Amino acid sequence: MQPENDRCIKTVGGLCVQCRMEFALINGTCVDTFCEKETLFNNFYACTECKTGFNLNLQGVCSDDNCLRPLNGSCTKCNDDYVVGSTGLCVKSTLGCAKWIS
Repeated sequence: MQPENDRCIKTVGGLCVQCRMEFALINGTCVDTFCEKETLFNNFYACTECKTGFNLNLQGVCSDDNCLRPLNGSCTKCNDDYVVGSTGLCVKSTLGCAKWIS
């Protein structure tokens, strides 16, 4: 679980301007864009259900297991044999395919 303020790594005037890699900045708040349902208790957010294609880790954060470099709610680099699809998720690559549409 992440405290709300631990999601943000840089603030200006009390608003967040830069989030940790696994979170996306939306209207000055760092949100887990891979999470379908999130809950708050004692100032800690935890995801209870991830969106399709993501897995919930022990810290209550959703992640794409094949993503090596998440950025602002999508993936920029995937594990071998995977490519970043049009939705920002890592999808299985097809040998010889020049362009992948997910």
